[in-house]
Amino acid sequence: GRNRIVMYEEGDFEKLAPGTGELRCPVLLVGSTRVDEFTAALGEAYEVTAVSDVEAALQVGQDRDLDVLLIDCPHADNLVEFLRQSQRHCPESLRVLVIDSKDVFAEICGTNLARIDAFLLREEAIEDIGSAIDDALARRSQDNQKLMLCTDSVRSLYATRLLELEELIANRALEFAYQPIIRPATGEVFAYEALCRAKHPIFRNPQVLFDAAAQSGVLWELGRAVREVSVKALDSLPSHIKLFMNLHPSEVEDPELAKFRDGDIAKRIVFEITERASIPNYDGFSRILSGLSKNGYQFAIDDLGGGYAGLNAVALLSPDFIKIDMAMVRGIDTAPHRARLIQRIVDFANDVEIMLVAEGIETKEEAETIESLGCHLVQGYYYGRPRIGVPNLED
Repeated sequence: GRNRIVMYEEGDFEKLAPGTGELRCPVLLVGSTRVDEFTAALGEAYEVTAVSDVEAALQVGQDRDLDVLLIDCPHADNLVEFLRQSQRHCPESLRVLVIDSKDVFAEICGTNLARIDAFLLREEAIEDIGSAIDDALARRSQDNQKLMLCTDSVRSLYATRLLELEELIANRALEFAYQPIIRPATGEVFAYEALCRAKHPIFRNPQVLFDAAAQSGVLWELGRAVREVSVKALDSLPSHIKLFMNLHPSEVEDPELAKFRDGDIAKRIVFEITERASIPNYDGFSRILSGLSKNGYQFAIDDLGGGYAGLNAVALLSPDFIKIDMAMVRGIDTAPHRARLIQRIVDFANDVEIMLVAEGIETKEEAETIESLGCHLVQGYYYGRPRIGVPNLED
């Protein structure tokens, strides 16, 4: 276990691989009905502990160090949740996942909730398990050598940063800058975008904050905190004002998301989805969004034209809003080719009844050009800078 002093006992030799004098590699086998077969296939070099469900596995992971997590749960409905939590409780464990088909490979990878070191097809798992673990351990050893840092330093840094991140989330040490989204025809505020800022010097940059949460398995917890704090602004705004908030694609699978808000409040919330994190299974993703839409939520595809969001997301997810990235908008008054492209996007949006938001407008010339092209909504420093605290319509 961790953080303990252990006195030597004669029985400790039982943990050595026979005839080698080397410690046996501890493997936790989760959910499998083939414990004896896996144990025999791994041989004497591995010390296999089997548990039947993911809850027991998480408890074992908290109580002792594990070199390998071998996950063989064909019927575990909460497998993704287990992968997410195991990353937090067993950050250094090698993860080997047994799957039914190669289609599952892309779907699990796309969750971005947990690192998987090796995948095995179920019908080949017994035969290939030994070599798969050996290869994965060898790759990790090479990676650790490249780091040229001692293990204790890496552990200490990881533990410290994770503790700080968890405390930040638990204490809701978050603040938000709200930037207006304007109807250009009238100058009226249509909505505000909530931009997250952590009250911590290391995680102040939102990209760093969310990347760290994804890597540490606490992305869902962070997303819940973000929604809880940012939505309070609606209490001080007229009922016709909407709130745009960013939603990481991996948060869509969080069961708490559907319970976040309902009724009139849900109808005022627009989730912005960016493809900076991959969406491997559009069919499943779209089904979840459809369910949330029935509760009143609306969705926006963020950063169109910024090198991340593609037309496939627009076509397959049928969003309510499309946000044109500032890279497309900046200097639009002197870029006729981009202007014609945006005009085509406006025509498409009108045809399918999607509202278009042009981001990053900073000059009068850009604003006039964008407005002449017929963009429905606009956002940028020219109309209003992000401000910390509850927005005031009179500002």
